[in-house]
Amino acid sequence: MNPGRFAEPLRYLAGGGCVTLAAHGVYLLALRMAEPYLAWTLSFIFGTALGYYIHRRFVFRVEALRHHLLSFPAVYLLRFLAGQCMLATLLWMGFSDGWAGFMTNVGMAPVGYLLLRVVLRGSLR
Repeated sequence: MNPGRFAEPLRYLAGGGCVTLAAHGVYLLALRMAEPYLAWTLSFIFGTALGYYIHRRFVFRVEALRHHLLSFPAVYLLRFLAGQCMLATLLWMGFSDGWAGFMTNVGMAPVGYLLLRVVLRGSLR
């Protein structure tokens, strides 16, 4: 077994964990001024910008390419829409605003890894 093969997923967990915690902090702050869907949107915009930098530089270690300017936000838009659906479902199920936002951020992490790997590296390998 090649131990180096786990380096990238571990970097994703570390980098993604930082992005998730920071974005969740923005979500909690925004909840003081806005309803959950707007708070999630603000958190998402912040997380997308921070996520691009961390995932490109630290996790996947790739150079910035022009096509990232369109493909990265497009992937995050798909992730955003899925996250909104998950958030709505969790709120409908009776979870608090804070827990629903946290579970949505954590639940979207595996989806994000696969999508970002394809966008930034060009493959799932």
